[in-house]
Amino acid sequence: MKVRAALLTAMVLAATSANGFAAGARTSTIPAPEDFMARIVRLTVSSRNAELWALLHPAHQQLVPRSRFIRCRTEPPGTVPSRVVSSAFQGKRYERIDVPLIPQHTSTAVTLKVVVERGKVREPATVTVHAVWTGLRWAWFLPASSIPAFRAGKCPP
Repeated sequence: MKVRAALLTAMVLAATSANGFAAGARTSTIPAPEDFMARIVRLTVSSRNAELWALLHPAHQQLVPRSRFIRCRTEPPGTVPSRVVSSAFQGKRYERIDVPLIPQHTSTAVTLKVVVERGKVREPATVTVHAVWTGLRWAWFLPASSIPAFRAGKCPP
């Protein structure tokens, strides 16, 4: 009887560990596309380019190395720092896309109302940004208009 109880306990522990429910197990939470894209907008506005590149679609990461991406996105000296002071989700929809190097053909278009602070000035804006699911995580992608410059080893205008 003790052997059977021990075996049953071991099976339950193995099953819960495999599903991430065992004590101390860490489960990853996949953000909603609107939360992911709100983060992308915040990183973009505040020029946190290394973090931004890390969340870029893997195909576009292969196109533009991290160092060039950061160099191309670095603000000139004297630029007033910016940050998003508020962000409100307005809606999402699926959109067909055809972006070079991106195998996905459907994106989740997320509309956000944001307020951007530049120095002492606050500017409201409504933006629609796109995320694609890579099978492992959400990713953002470069505008199609910037692909030729990056392919040529240059920074987009």
